[in-house]
Amino acid sequence: LHLIKLCNLSCDFCSASRLLHDGKDEKWRDTEADIQKIKRIFKHPLFSKIFLVDLLGGEPLLIKELPKIVSHLSATGRLTNMATNGFRLRQNIEKLKQAGISSINVSIYDENIKLLRRNLKWINNIFRVNASLVLFKTKIKDDQSDIIDLAQFVYDAGCRSLRFFIYRPMDFNPNMDDVVYKNDPDYTQLKSKLNAMFPKFIFWPKLLNSEEMKDQT
Repeated sequence: LHLIKLCNLSCDFCSASRLLHDGKDEKWRDTEADIQKIKRIFKHPLFSKIFLVDLLGGEPLLIKELPKIVSHLSATGRLTNMATNGFRLRQNIEKLKQAGISSINVSIYDENIKLLRRNLKWINNIFRVNASLVLFKTKIKDDQSDIIDLAQFVYDAGCRSLRFFIYRPMDFNPNMDDVVYKNDPDYTQLKSKLNAMFPKFIFWPKLLNSEEMKDQT
């Protein structure tokens, strides 16, 4: 369930932030969620028996009525999972916990890592979250120590898990050199190291071969 198209970050591999900066597309305002829209959606027979709801964006924490939305979905017996960049999570985590949110995933980027190093452990003391990171081939090849350091930070901060995603060239400036394919030796080495350091803590994606990627693009 995409609650809002707007985001407060400008990650170069994501299209959501363009809405914030170019100001050309105002239609996103008509799609922003509120509690009345959510109630109407889940009264529809098509959605009435849905058990798990992923709350996505843009950035869901930009929605003023997010705690009300989570509370309503929880009260009707549904599980709720939210993906967020975490910028507004510290001031909202207690409200979301009280509303009955089931799980939260914090996406880690270069733009929010300093904030998360300050706040993530405190947040996990209130409600333990999961974390995720997009992996780039050039980063895996040239700076594995930085990825390992980040995994150590996430583990020490008390997160439930760390999930890796692989960069996919679906943004405005696709870079095919950053895609990781099956049997990449640097990726295999990184995976072996981290699984040994943090058993059963990290979730790894399924890798595509180069022909499969061509089919997708």
